[in-house]
Amino acid sequence: MSSSDVWLTPPPIIAALGGPESFDLDPCASLDRPWDTAKRHYTILD
Repeated sequence: MSSSDVWLTPPPIIAALGGPESFDLDPCASLDRPWDTAKRHYTILD
C-alpha cells in the first residue's frame, strides 16, 4: 500500500492528449508538480 495520496498523470499521457496547453484546468494538482498538466492549477491550498 502506498503511503502517499498524490497521483500524477504521466507525461506520455498528457502528451498523447495534446500536451498541457490542451487543458485549461487541473482541479486537483499536487503542490509539487514535476511537470505541467494544464494552463491553470488548483491545489489543496486553493
